[in-house]
Amino acid sequence: MSAPPVADGLKALGSLLFLAVFVAAWGDLLLDFRDFSPTPDASPPVPRMPVDDFRVGVLGTLATTLAAAVGALYGVKAAAAEPAHLGLHDDRTPWQRVRSAIRSGAARLARAVRDVRFIGGLSTAVYLGFGVTVLLMTLGRSAEAPEVMTSFAGSALAFLGALFTAATTRRPG
Repeated sequence: MSAPPVADGLKALGSLLFLAVFVAAWGDLLLDFRDFSPTPDASPPVPRMPVDDFRVGVLGTLATTLAAAVGALYGVKAAAAEPAHLGLHDDRTPWQRVRSAIRSGAARLARAVRDVRFIGGLSTAVYLGFGVTVLLMTLGRSAEAPEVMTSFAGSALAFLGALFTAATTRRPG
């Protein structure tokens, strides 16, 4: 028994909202880090970018939650997609076909956004995009990077390694 459409829509909305908060929070940190310059001669010296405890907790929770969700997603086999209608041998006028395609596309988009594969693909892209960005920014300035960035860079690298292993390992059968 599947969830009612409203519940699916709320889950999709919540997932997209979570991804938006992740992007905003980590994007803000990356912008701050980009603009940070250490002041070792200051009193007290600031060799590493300071990040307050609340922000560290939020960023860590966001990264851990997204990593867990994306990881769990790859342990679940997605249902087969339904075949697309190609529209061959269609007797409708071009305008009727365009209107039908718009309606059909909007309906498919609405279904896709509620689909775990769409949310999972988007989540994976966001996690990997930010993970690689944080990793590359941290590699060049690791002495200045806050610990929350170096931790996320390490987990993103481990996730990339897991994807590489999964892609290069033969499955029995």
